Amino acid sequence: MDAYHHHHSYSTSAKSSSPPQKTLSCAECRRSKLRCDRQFPCETCRKRGLEHLCPNDALVTRPKSMAADAEYLRQENIRLQQRVQELEAVLSGLLQPPQPQPQLHVQQMPHVDQLSAYRHPSYHGHYGGRS
Repeated sequence: MDAYHHHHSYSTSAKSSSPPQKTLSCAECRRSKLRCDRQFPCETCRKRGLEHLCPNDALVTRPKSMAADAEYLRQENIRLQQRVQELEAVLSGLLQPPQPQPQLHVQQMPHVDQLSAYRHPSYHGHYGGRS
């Protein structure tokens, strides 16, 4: 047996005989892959303002439940479908053609030809304007 296989078989057998490692870091440090000082709350969580996420006693490890994950995903799917429906309703309201507004009757303005008479020099002459 060469050195590689000898070392490999030794390390494999050593791992199988050792008890599973106890979790020493808090959940937030494990999640963030940060160093935990194993105090509760740990210094890392205190500095980040996350004391509420750091447990205050011994850590309990639980197996991750696939049923809980499936339920969370189902609820999230429902929430997202409802949000899409809300956004589609808003969008369809924006895409509707504008409703015709009642037209206001604007008083007729004098025609341009009628206004030109006020600028005529003879008009100003009658009322003390320029002559």
